[in-house]
Amino acid sequence: AISEYFFAIEKREGEIVMESNIFKALKMAQDEVLMCRFLADLLDPKGRNKLDTSFLKSFLEVCLQMDCAKLKTLERTCVMTEYLIDNGRRIDIMLQHPQFSIPIEAKINAGDQESQCYDYHFYARNAKLVYLTKSHETKPSLWTMQSKDKGNTLEESAVTCISWKSICTWLGEWRTRQPKSDQNAELLEQVRQYIEAIEWFLSDSKKQSRDWNFLIRTKRCGSALRPLTTAIWLVVFVWWRRREKTIGCK
Repeated sequence: AISEYFFAIEKREGEIVMESNIFKALKMAQDEVLMCRFLADLLDPKGRNKLDTSFLKSFLEVCLQMDCAKLKTLERTCVMTEYLIDNGRRIDIMLQHPQFSIPIEAKINAGDQESQCYDYHFYARNAKLVYLTKSHETKPSLWTMQSKDKGNTLEESAVTCISWKSICTWLGEWRTRQPKSDQNAELLEQVRQYIEAIEWFLSDSKKQSRDWNFLIRTKRCGSALRPLTTAIWLVVFVWWRRREKTIGCK
């Protein structure tokens, strides 16, 4: 109801379409904590959206490539955010079930932290640590995979790397399969805006990358031209000094 005061809302049968994106309007789109809270609520069988276990099962199978054939009673899965561990760190999303435990570390703009993945992997059980970043090609750095004393290093095989883009694809496919009705219209619109918010910060990252590459090329170009610039100024200086001497002689 509050959103109707701030955003124009078009209501159709079984569908709600808002002109503005609340995630971007409230500056939530690049906030890892808030974006993870929304995702966790979708995954939680006991979440406020009251989705059944098929949503969680779909996430495990599609995004994490897990075999859920032997998993029973998924409704007993406990989904927590900012899960506090022994050393005072907080895991972004924690999935706990009698048969598995899955810690999920999400990155939007934040960089790796020292020994973060190494510390988190101890909380994985019958599953891998999930490393969620903007690109599936992004791998955890050695800094975060090593123990603080540098004596141990976590193997890459212990980590599942997924991307926010894959989350978009999965959510989009899920959304298109849902029937349009007044009962789930609000949820479908929330998911649409969530997808849009993710696509926005992904496209913004590409723009920043292009700007950064342009800056690097400009800097390299400047470095390459610096000797030529110095030579030109030297020629001008010598010419000016000779001109001064000529004028002085006259």
